Amino acid sequence: MKQAFWGMFIFMLTTGSLWAGGPLPEASDNVLLNRLQLHQALTGGLEALPEDEMRSVPAKSVGKAVLFSALVPGAGQFYANSYIKAAGFLAIEALAWTINISYNNQGDDKDAEFKRYADQNWSEQRYWSYLYYRLNGQEELYPDFPHGQYDGDIFVDNAGRPVINGWEAAEQVLQEFASTEYIRAFSHTLPDTKTQQYYEMIGKYPAQFGNAWADASFDVEYQDFGLGHITPMNDEYAIMR
Repeated sequence: MKQAFWGMFIFMLTTGSLWAGGPLPEASDNVLLNRLQLHQALTGGLEALPEDEMRSVPAKSVGKAVLFSALVPGAGQFYANSYIKAAGFLAIEALAWTINISYNNQGDDKDAEFKRYADQNWSEQRYWSYLYYRLNGQEELYPDFPHGQYDGDIFVDNAGRPVINGWEAAEQVLQEFASTEYIRAFSHTLPDTKTQQYYEMIGKYPAQFGNAWADASFDVEYQDFGLGHITPMNDEYAIMR
């Protein structure tokens, strides 16, 4: 009978025969929740499996069976001589973890893909240069802005945009002007480091961050999704997200 147990385990593990064939649950960022949902989906028809028939078994301790099952899925059923269900529960636990790991790996690959796309096509240098371009020279409207301070440090890039060469130093000065007090659409603060929020914001709010994409113009005021046009790169990035 023990040979039958291991044979059934291998069969179920390799074929996933206990799964009814319906769609698997959507993956989330919670690993334990993913495993639980997958386990429930895979065990849907397990209770309908017949018990081993024509066998005589001694009475077993229910408490021990529950404890064994808590420690190792299927161990309680094995202890109770229910070998088919024991194999099923153990196989399903392994399948649930395997599929969950696959979900997480796919998510990691997708995360790396859109971050790589953003790093290649969105630039903090263009972001701060656009802010300077937008406000510079309007002394009457913005008397406290550092007008002309970086004019001597500007070069024109391949797309004809005036970009500040030493933008890192300029950023320290320009940060306080990246607000709705100066530009109505600038209602968000760009994180200092490339956090998850950083990557979300640069794609989600084109009105503030859209001019920093490689295919953007400094002479266009982009609008947020549903309100106006955005650049193809910004649109592609939003789809990737």
